[in-house]
Amino acid sequence: MAPSGRVVKRLLRDPLFHFAVIGIALFAVFRGSGGWDGQPGASVRVSAADVGLLEARWEQQWGRSPSAQEAEALIESHVREEILYREALSLGLDRNDTIIRRRLAQKMEFLASEASEARAPGDDELVAFLAQHPERFRVPGRVTFEQIYFGGEAHGDKLGEVADAALQAVRAGESVEGDRFLLARHQQGLSDDRVGQVFGDGFGKAVMALAPGDWQGPIVSSYGLHLVFVEENHAARAPSLNEVRDFAVREWEDAQREKQAEAFYRELRARYRVQVDAR
Repeated sequence: MAPSGRVVKRLLRDPLFHFAVIGIALFAVFRGSGGWDGQPGASVRVSAADVGLLEARWEQQWGRSPSAQEAEALIESHVREEILYREALSLGLDRNDTIIRRRLAQKMEFLASEASEARAPGDDELVAFLAQHPERFRVPGRVTFEQIYFGGEAHGDKLGEVADAALQAVRAGESVEGDRFLLARHQQGLSDDRVGQVFGDGFGKAVMALAPGDWQGPIVSSYGLHLVFVEENHAARAPSLNEVRDFAVREWEDAQREKQAEAFYRELRARYRVQVDAR
């Protein structure tokens, strides 16, 4: 191979050569697309407030004020970012980037939701808000109970008969062990949601409806049949405003921000004619 061929081959393998080629290509793109906002007459102004903000951020991060050299570097970094940002916009690099589109849309929604002055809601507004969203503020029911389990694998078609006989025996004061079960016999202070999660929704609703003080059943669960003795049972209820005031205020404020953002969007939406092409 001729010396010139070896040189060319070496260049093609050299990362610096690739970098130079990419740089030249980008330069051509900038020139051809009307970029280079930094032409004569273009300016980047760094106000005293900008400098103060840059220094405040530095101090917050490092716990001290920047030196003169560090402050100069901060300003230059700010100028660099501004210039690159402008050039990226001039090239339309923001137009087809899903992440940038989504981020800008989120910022617009944030600005819309924070646009109006925040105010504290009155008690009447909060009470009405609680009534409109009962599930959000619901105080769950709680139950403490003992259960005796009987499984289909052990008793087959006679499962119901075995459970019924065990119920009569335990009501008569006899000791009934039931079948081995992975959950504890005594369940203390479970919420109604938790009972449903552990034993199945049907079992949870049935147990929450039982009156305390007697063995009852059999009740079907996700596992089999159970005899149940409820010791204590408190139904779910709607809370008073004083019980949930702080939480209600936060939820009300969030709802107001969402409402403002939606109204803002609807106002903007009305300015546009939207056309969706047929597929």
